[in-house]
Amino acid sequence: MSDPYSVLAREIGSIRRDIGRRRQPPVWVGGELWDAMTGAQPGGGSTLAWLFTGRNLWIPDGEGAGNSFTGINIVRSDWRKTRRGAPYVHLDGATEALSVNNAAWQQAGTDSLTVWFWVNAQSVAASMVASSKLAITTNQRSWRLSFSVGTGFEFLTNSLGTAAGNYIVSSGVTPIIDNFYFLGGHWQASTLQGVYTANATDDDVAQITNTVGTPPASLFNSTAPLAIGTAFTIPPTFSAPWNGYISSGCAWYNGGGGGYPSASEVYDYMRSRWAMTRWLYQ
Repeated sequence: MSDPYSVLAREIGSIRRDIGRRRQPPVWVGGELWDAMTGAQPGGGSTLAWLFTGRNLWIPDGEGAGNSFTGINIVRSDWRKTRRGAPYVHLDGATEALSVNNAAWQQAGTDSLTVWFWVNAQSVAASMVASSKLAITTNQRSWRLSFSVGTGFEFLTNSLGTAAGNYIVSSGVTPIIDNFYFLGGHWQASTLQGVYTANATDDDVAQITNTVGTPPASLFNSTAPLAIGTAFTIPPTFSAPWNGYISSGCAWYNGGGGGYPSASEVYDYMRSRWAMTRWLYQ
């Protein structure tokens, strides 16, 4: 007969291991990145909607259970790490991207939206998309975080789905080839829209907010896939795919229950995420 105390000890050990696993980030995400994505929020009452670990999609509240990014033409060698351990995916700017089919948890609606990534351009095309929920031909535009020649890194939002509804804030910052940049966007109904960017070796984060017109009152509930490394014309046909690397990033929604974040709170949030993680990309 088994010693009951030994059996109990094994059960307790198993429970402790299970709890530990639930509390730990995925093994490929370092503590600083995990804490940067999950450990703070851009203003009171915000909810972490989803995050990209540099390898996969993670949805904290379980609404997206069973959803995962599908690698489009991604091969094993595209999954890499910086010399300091930050995971990223290499995209060829032509046929490679990541996407997950449309679902309710992707819709910001009238909530504020805060989204950021670490990105690295291996070349500069006329337009390159880091992440989006947008399909052009079918008029399914919601938002896009991207780079365009002449206007630099930019954040686009849309309340109509059509091109007429586009509202864009541009940074004027053109990336240095093969350098990692923090790239963030924030939208708040009719009040605030900004793009936030900095090289991993810069002294501070550049903040550019709406200066002309009024940001949309809501974001269009696009049926386009949530994508990393491209937008779409008609899915799955790419529009402006990214040529380079995209590392960890996340998105937060805020329904205003705890008060929408102020412009200074959003900037402080973006700057702190950059400061916490930039050493991984230097």
